[in-house]
Amino acid sequence: LEQFQQFSVEGFGVMLKMDFALELDEALCIYDWKTGKEWRGDSEQLECYALYAREEWQYPSESIKVRPFYLRDSLVKELACNDEVLDVRARVIGDQCIEMRNLLRNPDRNLASIDDFPMVEDSAICRRCFFYEACYETRTIP
Repeated sequence: LEQFQQFSVEGFGVMLKMDFALELDEALCIYDWKTGKEWRGDSEQLECYALYAREEWQYPSESIKVRPFYLRDSLVKELACNDEVLDVRARVIGDQCIEMRNLLRNPDRNLASIDDFPMVEDSAICRRCFFYEACYETRTIP
């Protein structure tokens, strides 16, 4: 697929980009290529993909198979997918969106102030952050 998809979860716009999905034996199989090792966040990402498939493509959750493919280890897993799992994922996404919106200075205009987000003292934490350029304006961490 490799295109951004957007849908609404608990009133919030959510964007995602699936790697690959296909119909097979009356089921929808969603694959996500992983270049690193297995990580707990992988299931959260794939549950979001399955939630999209249920809501936007109208697949029953029991017909959705989500499979991370770990390229380094040539390992394919299959994660549980049912309405209970997807409903929990939707609630978590909604709660996270509310938490982020509450940090805004003006939620109606989607405006934040950098003054409300002080930098951490330990820049070693920044090495794991995908957004450190917003703080340091460079890809090099001091």
